[in-house]
Amino acid sequence: MTQKEIETLIDFEQQIQWRWSCGDPNGYMDALAEDVTYVDPLANQFLHGREAVSEHFKRIMPGGAPTGIVRQEYHKETARALSEDEVLLIFNFTTYKKDDKDEEVLFLSWNMSLIFRKTDGSWLLTHGHLSLRNAFDMESIPRLQEIWKKTFSNKSTMIKIQGIEVKSVMTKSNLPVADFSVNPYVGCTHACKYCYASFMKRFTNHPEPWGEFIDVKHWPEIKNAKKYAGKEAFFGSVTDCYQPHEAKYKRTRTLLEQLQGSGISVSIATKSDLVLRDLDLIKTFPHARVSWSINTLDESFRREMDRGVSIERRLEAMRQFYEAGVETTCFISPIFPGITDVEAIICKAKDCCNLVWLENLNLRGDYKGKILAWIHEHHPELDTLYHDIYTKKDRSYWMQLDMQMRAFCEAEGLPYVRNDDSVRSRHGQPPVVVNYFFHEEIVNRGK
Repeated sequence: MTQKEIETLIDFEQQIQWRWSCGDPNGYMDALAEDVTYVDPLANQFLHGREAVSEHFKRIMPGGAPTGIVRQEYHKETARALSEDEVLLIFNFTTYKKDDKDEEVLFLSWNMSLIFRKTDGSWLLTHGHLSLRNAFDMESIPRLQEIWKKTFSNKSTMIKIQGIEVKSVMTKSNLPVADFSVNPYVGCTHACKYCYASFMKRFTNHPEPWGEFIDVKHWPEIKNAKKYAGKEAFFGSVTDCYQPHEAKYKRTRTLLEQLQGSGISVSIATKSDLVLRDLDLIKTFPHARVSWSINTLDESFRREMDRGVSIERRLEAMRQFYEAGVETTCFISPIFPGITDVEAIICKAKDCCNLVWLENLNLRGDYKGKILAWIHEHHPELDTLYHDIYTKKDRSYWMQLDMQMRAFCEAEGLPYVRNDDSVRSRHGQPPVVVNYFFHEEIVNRGK
């Protein structure tokens, strides 16, 4: 999210707010996301969904009647990028009317807090809160205070960023798919609820929760990159190398530039489309491949689980890399039992990827309890299934899914293998589907 994009959003918001002040609510109504949440304490309303919010706007401003507002002033504007496609706007503004003597007089002073999400090139309002500064203090109303905290507390995170010096960014890897693991950052602002890499926090001395800090690595320039010829580096084993702050710090790009022409192969895992910035650079590496994590086509579930870009943006980035001749992988991970529709994702991605990797949801460490609590709150009907899998260690769900996927792939004409990274498909051929449900059985393709 660039500063120019944020400024464009501010201009857009001020235009539709002016239309509202003049008695035309259609600007806001046209900008409502389907899953919008809107808090209007003036009407004691907590609304969810585009239809409900639209009806509320129509009720409070029937017929778009003129309001008599002649001017509005903005004060204390704050804009904060929350992810690669979300921005939080917080501001105060004052509206003025003409009195009987045709002089400007104060009408109302407002507080607005809005979250906009960029979808298919358009800004859509996903969260909104309105209050009157000269009427009452929103935080004096317990119910609305609770709503505010629930709606916005996890959205307005301040990220702690610091630079650190490291001897090398190239770490010898025990992974069966690479010789070196590369992580230009410590921490990741995608803040995935299920992130296995959150264990890294205990080595960082950070008091901040996982997802709320980044250490930007600085290393000595690699002057003899040829020593890595014939090897493979995996980018993003415990961070996302293309998380939003890469746009500013460019540590991933810097490393790619230092390694270019060395003969090393690169494999990159991401949830971002920022990687498109480096497409021309990445495709100069031998056997380069890029994978995107996609475990749902449901944007509401995706937003519950991570702060990455939308699924559509990931698929579009995958398509562009594939069409550029770079090997691409749709990494369906982690598969949430009873929630992830694996077949639907494969059908969506199969024309723009060489590989489809399937990986089950592994629960351990601090996030195990958080995920199980989320399942209990949102999908209590799955409690027994998750208890069987993650407490009783019952593998029958994954064995059944393995058989289901084998039958599906046979019907779709897709090669299907288990725990083997050595199989590839060429561009224009159906992707190979690889099942990684049982990690202890992964076949090392030979480093």
